Amino acid sequence: MELPLRQEATGDPPLIEDLNGARVQAAGAQSDKILAGAPLDANDAMELIARTKAGVKMKGYRGKPALHEASAVKALVGLSNLIADANGRIASIDVNPFLVNAKTGVAVDGLIVLNNAAAKDAAQH
Repeated sequence: MELPLRQEATGDPPLIEDLNGARVQAAGAQSDKILAGAPLDANDAMELIARTKAGVKMKGYRGKPALHEASAVKALVGLSNLIADANGRIASIDVNPFLVNAKTGVAVDGLIVLNNAAAKDAAQH
């Protein structure tokens, strides 16, 4: 699963851009594009996940156990709060992959890109 977020240059609320599962992509499925304003609460995050192909895997299918959806929800809520609280100083956050099994979820790699102009302006105040 990938958890990317980005800040719109227009100053609009940050967006949760895309939730897609690597295994789903490897099977030839197209990426899910889900747009939502940040910050998210747990209900918002669960709704977003449910609307994606990765969400199908969360519930378990083809005899596979359900995955630990609470980990993905907690990660989405936390990341959405981080980008929203940064007040434009963060241009994007990308956690890829975010691995989830039946017991937990873990971010393996992540990248935060700063909005240099906004960060410099905030540092001067």
